Amino acid sequence: MIQDLTHKKIVIGDNVSWVVNDNNIVIVCKKTKEQFIINYPEAAIWDLISRHSDLTMIIKKMRIITHKTGIKKVDKLTKKTIQFWQVKKLIKAI
Repeated sequence: MIQDLTHKKIVIGDNVSWVVNDNNIVIVCKKTKEQFIINYPEAAIWDLISRHSDLTMIIKKMRIITHKTGIKKVDKLTKKTIQFWQVKKLIKAI
């Protein structure tokens, strides 16, 4: 079940590790052994989550970071990415 994350801080899930490389971020779920390689702009979303930002702040900052991309497109990408990571239990709300 996908939890509504509006106005909640989003944090990295339990059993999740990640490493930042020059061109991407590698995320590993230690429980399922799944690996995910993320690039920009999704890597920027991950960075904001690792800093305990709430969804509203993440969307606001992603609009600034990706200033050449349309607002609706950025909002959709951000929400879709967060939703996917939530389903995979890579992130959670506190």
